[in-house]
Order: sequence, then structure tokens, then C-alpha cells
Amino acid sequence: MHTYVKLSCLLLIGLIAGCASLQQERKAFKVKSYVKVFSHIVATKCVAVKDTKESICTEVDFISSGSGSIVHHKKNHTFILTAAHVCDAELKNEIKKEFDEFSRKFRIQTSEDKFVDVELSVISPEFKSKGVDLCLLRASKLDLPILHLAKEKPKLGERVYSMASPTGAYNPPAPILASGHYSGENGSGFQSVITIAHAPGSSGGPVVNSRGELIGVIFAVNEKLDSLTLCVKHDNIRKFLDQHLK
Repeated sequence: MHTYVKLSCLLLIGLIAGCASLQQERKAFKVKSYVKVFSHIVATKCVAVKDTKESICTEVDFISSGSGSIVHHKKNHTFILTAAHVCDAELKNEIKKEFDEFSRKFRIQTSEDKFVDVELSVISPEFKSKGVDLCLLRASKLDLPILHLAKEKPKLGERVYSMASPTGAYNPPAPILASGHYSGENGSGFQSVITIAHAPGSSGGPVVNSRGELIGVIFAVNEKLDSLTLCVKHDNIRKFLDQHLK
């Protein structure tokens, strides 16, 4: 009898702990604040028509994608945070030399499966010099929730969560959800490390704590160990948002 009661209690405790953990993870994933980001480089090539003053121009749209999150509403605008290299994507030199002119435009795909044209607001001035890989895009105001920045940076070993579109995968309202651990800041002082596997397309994706608060932004993954992912650290995100969202 005593053995039966003891086992029952342990089972009950396990179920309660499991439910609590599940509820915690549900809080972490604020998927309505997630967006997929598309960067378009429109390349133009013009060829003069022989014996006339006219030219025939051809446009080619080169598209790359990344991840992002809604972080601020201000008056009639909504601001989306992503990685600077998503906003500053470059064509390879062998492609560039085939064209005469280039222009850039951006679009996001929301959790409601709507495609919205957006504008570049700002790329971090410290992107090239210090590797602060952050960018803000601006849209007409969207009726979607924002992802709040955590008041404190994560602690070593803390469970963290990510939302992203690795390899471009996104079926709204469901980004690819993953979890791992915060492994601290690396030697540069501008980056932090998490143990969550990612792939191209994840850049700009938000990393959050168990309360669903932003603590990092994905920008790189180790080619030989994809579960070693680099993020812009919390302090740099705070500084960037404070400077450009006043």
C-alpha cells in the first residue's frame, strides 16, 4: 500500500512538472510577432537598339529571405527587427557585372499570411566595424503584437527559444520553433552563443526567454556544427533599439 501511494505521488508530480514545462514553452513562442523577410535586388540591363536612339531594358529580380520580428509600433508605423546582412544582401560579382543598374526593395510575410511591402529604416552603424548585425524595417502600421525586449540578459545555461525560417521554411502562422541553451558571450563581446540548430534563412530570427521576451537575434551558424548558433547579444539590441526607436 505504501509503495503504491508513493509511486502515485511521484507520477502526479511528474505530470504537474510536465504540464508546467509545456505551459512555459507555449508562453515563449509568440508566433504572431514573427515575420519572414524578403530582400529583392532588382537588376537592370539595357541594350541599345541598332540605328536608333532607343534601348531595350531587361529587369531580373533576385530574391533572398531571412527572419524577423515586430518590435515597435509608433504612430502610423510598425518596425521590424532583422539582421543587417538580410537588409544589405549583395549579389556575387560575376552576376553584378552582367547588369547596369540595381535597386532594392523589401517585403514581409506576416503570421496572417499577408505580404506587405516595407521600407528600410536603418542598418546598424556598427554592422561593418563591430559586427552588430541589426537592421530595422518600417511598414505601415500592422495590427499585430510586438515582441518586447527582456529587461535583463539571459543567464548561462538558461533555456532559450527561437523562431525562424531556416531554408526559407514558413507556413503561417507557424515559423520553425526550436529550443536550446544560452552558452554565454563569445570573446568579441558583441555576440552570444546558443545551442540551437539553424540554417540559412534563419538570420534575423528572434531568440527569446521562457516569458517570450527578446534576448538575441540570430545571424550566423557554425558550418561544421549547426547547433552552434551566433546571435547579436541582448545589450547591443537594447542599445540599437534605444537609439533608433525614440
